[in-house]
Amino acid sequence: MQHNGDPITLYQQVLASCTGALVTAVLMTPFDVVKTRLQAQQSAGGGRLIPERCSYIFCNGLLEPLSHPCHHSSVKFTGTFDAFYKISSTEGVYSLWRGLPPTLLMAIPATVVYFSLYDVLKDTYSSKLGAVNGAFLAGVLARVGASSLISPLEMIRTKAQSMHEFKPPIYKSLAKQISLMVKEQGLLSLYKGLGPTLLRDVPFSAIYWACYEKIMNTFFTMKQKFISSFFAGAVSGAIAATLTLPFDVVKTYKQIDWTHGSKPQPMRRLLKEIALREGFSGLFVGIVPRLAKVAPACAIMISSYETGKLYFRRNNQI
Repeated sequence: MQHNGDPITLYQQVLASCTGALVTAVLMTPFDVVKTRLQAQQSAGGGRLIPERCSYIFCNGLLEPLSHPCHHSSVKFTGTFDAFYKISSTEGVYSLWRGLPPTLLMAIPATVVYFSLYDVLKDTYSSKLGAVNGAFLAGVLARVGASSLISPLEMIRTKAQSMHEFKPPIYKSLAKQISLMVKEQGLLSLYKGLGPTLLRDVPFSAIYWACYEKIMNTFFTMKQKFISSFFAGAVSGAIAATLTLPFDVVKTYKQIDWTHGSKPQPMRRLLKEIALREGFSGLFVGIVPRLAKVAPACAIMISSYETGKLYFRRNNQI
């Protein structure tokens, strides 16, 4: 079965995308954990999102609080490197990979859907709109499909990463609370934060692919495929990550909203509240770990994907 007009099979394309996704997830999860914890600390500092009591053993906003006190970690982070040190020293090095199982579970379907859709749509629209505009539109449509598919797992991962206490039954307890949340609030509760996620990921995807295609078409040739895709992926990822960070902050707020009995606030109101309380810089909390994760992650992912496709393409021609 040929795909997208390339002399590679769909199975080979899936292998190329999954390899990059798995490597990226394992290497970059610690940066995602630190980013989430810094954003969660800011939400706690506002005095609005964390109640005085928590449910089960976690303060995660999934259920009605029980009657025992909420024991939050007294550790406060002053920055990215401080968070890395304190999380690993007080909670164990392995806590930096908290949320990795659902991250890996998300990586396979999300990557397959996202990259497959993007390649199909890019080929469709580039001939009509040009390389950059076609990539922009393809990035938008592909991201909507992939983000909608994995939104429930994204919410679970974010909550797991934001938890201060890390004990062996963490996922068992989390699963129990998720189940009760669905029973009480319905299946749509699993999509809490999808709006901000789309507002973060769709512009990110559009900006990323448009920048990537522009850089590749302007500065590089096919002979430099690995180096060029690695560099273009890192630069494009850094630009897109910076411009869309405020939506990432709001997404984290909504997914770890710990207010007892409160109705989730609209994204616009949250953006305004964060800006008023923390200043403009509050909308860019976690930018260092986000860039430290996103730039190399994009570089690893796209270079692995393009190199994998090139390998299979050449192998099939032998």
